[in-house]
Amino acid sequence: MENNSIETDICIIGGGVTGASIAASLGNTGKRITIIERNWEETDRIVGELLQPAGVHMLDKLGLSQALDNIDAQVVTGYSVYNQNKAIHIDYPLTKEMKPGLGFRNGKFVQNLRACLKAYPNIQCIEGNVTALHYSSANRIDGAVFLNSNGISVQVHAPLTIVCDGIFSKLRSELTTIPHKVTGFFAGLILDNCRLPHPDHGHVFITDTSPFVVYPVASGKLRMLIDMPGEVPPKMQDGLIEILKQRVWPFLPDSMKQSFDSALQNEKIKMMPNHKLHPAPAKIGGVVIIGDAFNMRHPLTGGGMTVAFTDVYRLSQYIKKHLLEGRLLSEEKYINDFYSDKSDETGVINILADALYNVLRQPVLSHACFSYLQQGGDCATGPISLLSGIERNKGVLMKHFSAVAKHACTKHNQTMNRTDIVKEAVRIIRPLYLHENPVWHHKLLLQLSLPFISQHK
Repeated sequence: MENNSIETDICIIGGGVTGASIAASLGNTGKRITIIERNWEETDRIVGELLQPAGVHMLDKLGLSQALDNIDAQVVTGYSVYNQNKAIHIDYPLTKEMKPGLGFRNGKFVQNLRACLKAYPNIQCIEGNVTALHYSSANRIDGAVFLNSNGISVQVHAPLTIVCDGIFSKLRSELTTIPHKVTGFFAGLILDNCRLPHPDHGHVFITDTSPFVVYPVASGKLRMLIDMPGEVPPKMQDGLIEILKQRVWPFLPDSMKQSFDSALQNEKIKMMPNHKLHPAPAKIGGVVIIGDAFNMRHPLTGGGMTVAFTDVYRLSQYIKKHLLEGRLLSEEKYINDFYSDKSDETGVINILADALYNVLRQPVLSHACFSYLQQGGDCATGPISLLSGIERNKGVLMKHFSAVAKHACTKHNQTMNRTDIVKEAVRIIRPLYLHENPVWHHKLLLQLSLPFISQHK
């Protein structure tokens, strides 16, 4: 380092799940990679602890499956859904290629991903606080500026900058055209010595206030995430413990109540905002933004890391192909290609997460959804294949969403008339589709929704 500047080929901002994995996936290109992270120590987070089967598969394709070793990861083979003391147990439709999902502590997993970087002498890991992107012109970025551990400002110059500084990104406002929105909060607890009613399953509880989820993250430890709607999370002095008791305790199986009570008494309750951020790049030259800095959906379905690893794999493949063709990193067709077909791979996960959350918060639709799953067969395996990321076809998603709406019209319309049910279903799904692709998805939406709209007008 001379004159407080670094010359590199690829500058990566953020060393979390996305940053560490993209650096490791590009390590064998031989390019000089500089990755800047604020804090390389293990963190304690309540999200990023469930990797769906498709995410496990993508991590394997990246050659990073060793990051799952020795972290006490717990196998997750499906989901159990509870509604008014009734339960449905649905296994993932796994194949020889598609392995079960896994639950684990996020911090241990991230540290394992970071350890993968040590295999590449061309990767330089720096601890620093990125303060700005560096512009070589009004519409082109060629690196970043950060403060090192001594408080000295350092410039990194690179033909390619990858921004993946996570949920609380300070840089996304320069690189995206749609602002992120906080849709509520998750209150996180660890339940100790608590055996799930259906072992090796994630558990979703539909309640009369808001849903909550429980899944294993270590031996004898379960993660509970409780939805807390609103723009501001309740605090301890606002009676948070009593609120959580009212929203959770009546809906828990008896076998889980003691562990829940103990967690409320002894565990520090962590709060995490839930975000919605549609992928809409500003397309400034020399930079690409990925991960939670670029695209977020409600964490209810646990699809965030599957999206991240899918995007990492696709972007790394584009970059490698570009380099094998003898092209320079400054020639950025590969970036435009990455953005243009992103929705084909991750659109279903994005749409499903926010659509399902809104369905579960709407009593008529939530009861219809549960009743639809109870029918079994494709009515159960189809939705679980979408939730797991195994199925990525938007037509399949719309087929099941439309079927749930039809089911609500015919079976659960005591408190809403059919027209209102249809309007509510379209209100939920339409903007999510349009954000993924304004033209093509609009046509698909009309094609799939008009039959049941006209049928129940």
